[in-house]
Amino acid sequence: QVGDFKTLLADDKNQLYVFERTLNDQQIIVALNNSKQKHKIVLDVNHKEFYKDLLNGKMIEVDNGKINFEIESKWGTVLLKDYYK
Repeated sequence: QVGDFKTLLADDKNQLYVFERTLNDQQIIVALNNSKQKHKIVLDVNHKEFYKDLLNGKMIEVDNGKINFEIESKWGTVLLKDYYK
C-alpha cells in the first residue's frame, strides 16, 4: 500500500464510516452506509475543487469548504477529487 489513510467519520449509531486515501495530489473519499436509512453526509475539505462520484455518476461541488451528499441505505459512495467539472 502506498499513500495516506485517514478516517473522516465513524458513526456507530447511524452505521456510517467515511475514510480518505491520498497519494500526492490524488484523493479518494469512500463513504459507507450500513444502516437501513438514507443519510446525509457533510464533510469539511480544504480546497475548492469538485468530486466525481464514481459509483453514482454525480459531480459534487465544494461549497464554503464543505461537501454535502446523501448515501442510500446499505450503499456507498466513492468520491474522486477532480479539478474539472
